[in-house]
Amino acid sequence: MNRTKLAVVTAMLVPALMACSSGDDGKDAADGKAGKRGDEASDSASAIVAPSVEPTFKGAISSLADVACEASNGVWSGKGTLTNSGNKKRTFEVTYSVIKSATSEVLGAKSRKVQLAPGESQAIDFAAIYDKAPKGTQCVQRVIEPLKKE
Repeated sequence: MNRTKLAVVTAMLVPALMACSSGDDGKDAADGKAGKRGDEASDSASAIVAPSVEPTFKGAISSLADVACEASNGVWSGKGTLTNSGNKKRTFEVTYSVIKSATSEVLGAKSRKVQLAPGESQAIDFAAIYDKAPKGTQCVQRVIEPLKKE
């Protein structure tokens, strides 16, 4: 097709296409009611809002130091030092767990709640967390501080 014919075809198509796309008056052809384009329509499922859940604790792993957790003679044990570096009395929950490394499945766990005054430290010792030491397991620690409800 030569340039002249291409220019004529383009000149005829552009106004025709513009007329087709600009003729949307926002009415649905079937019922005459104002409609919305697909990207403006709201899906009823998106209007469902999940209830908000207030957290009941905050992480406090930085309060635990000198952490050790290992298997000896097939039995996992752990220890560490918990310190309240804040300026008020705090309650902590310390948990040592033995998990499968590949799946994070908990095989055994021990927990303890500890209340410490400002600046106070306490040794944490967990004996016999889990009595098997198969390959592919590891020990993980968690320290949380329950939030007080007002």
